[in-house]
Amino acid sequence: MTKFPKLLGVLLMMIPLKGLNSFTEYVDISSYRICYAKDNGGCLADPAPMPEEGVIVEGEFNSNTELIATPDLLVAKQTSPQRKSKKHRRAIAAITEQNVAWAASETSNIQLEEEPSLRATSSRKVVKAAGANVDDAVRFAINSLPLADTYEAYTGYNPMIKSGSYKSVIGDIKKHRQYLSDKLNNSKTESERSAILKDASDLFSEAFLNHIMPHWYGTPWDFNGHTESPGHGQIACGYLVSTTLNHLGVNVNRYSLAQQWPIDIVRSLCVNDYYHYAAKSTAIEGIKKMGYGLYVLGLDNHVGFVKYDQWGINFIHSNWAGSQTVVSEDPQYSTAFSASKNYFIGKLSGNETFITKWLNATGFRVQKG
Repeated sequence: MTKFPKLLGVLLMMIPLKGLNSFTEYVDISSYRICYAKDNGGCLADPAPMPEEGVIVEGEFNSNTELIATPDLLVAKQTSPQRKSKKHRRAIAAITEQNVAWAASETSNIQLEEEPSLRATSSRKVVKAAGANVDDAVRFAINSLPLADTYEAYTGYNPMIKSGSYKSVIGDIKKHRQYLSDKLNNSKTESERSAILKDASDLFSEAFLNHIMPHWYGTPWDFNGHTESPGHGQIACGYLVSTTLNHLGVNVNRYSLAQQWPIDIVRSLCVNDYYHYAAKSTAIEGIKKMGYGLYVLGLDNHVGFVKYDQWGINFIHSNWAGSQTVVSEDPQYSTAFSASKNYFIGKLSGNETFITKWLNATGFRVQKG
């Protein structure tokens, strides 16, 4: 009875266990590698050598595969083992020469640029087909990607100034101004700096025209008026300029600025970056040549702002004539605009010196005489 179990065990060991696992993993000590072989018959043939970096080949590789270049991509073609090595080297050389020729040709219809994600995916396929490990595949894919920018490019800023009380509008503008000021001070390139200043200039004009001035329209004019509350009290022309700019964040003494001659008010804000015209018609033409934007305008005995956009030119001021209120009107039909013999015009929006000082709350020195 004791011999029967032993005999049964020997018989069971002789039965081939096919179907349980058709591939067996073992260690080939001679080459120190792990490979997969069918039925312990030895390692499968190594795949064809991996193409040079940047060459993308699709399809599977085996011992009878060579690389053939076509105008659209590289494909694998079956050939005999005797010719594989020589033809493979010739194909690689031809591929390199053709890639250089295709890149230099202006008449080529080949799309040389691909999405980085596609290049990375294809690279991983090549490495995997060539039998490399995961670490090599990752390194190969990373090297295929373009280098990242050294800084995050500034893409623009769209201010969302909330509608509400005048005080809340001023607070919201200050928040947006501080945000752009921080951006400007942390900018790394001249192009990024220019983009931030452009957005800051747009913010300045948008805040002034659509959020500050609407509160002031209709406020009564008075030669001695200096109210800080739009719609309450009276406001003189100089104080309208200094007060609204001060509320926008321009660091200037509103009393000292308002009490200067119109030309000195323009000089205080624009330094020497302003123009002088001796007639209404030439002043209007000069504004058109300088382009869209917001301007400060000094007349003989009056001061205000000029807005020029796709809807035309408007003179914004505390009007001593006609309605005697804060208005925005066509300069062609403005008594205050037409009565002057001198026009001193300085551009505020688009003026990098002015906008930079406004962003950083740098003090403006009041010019006197």
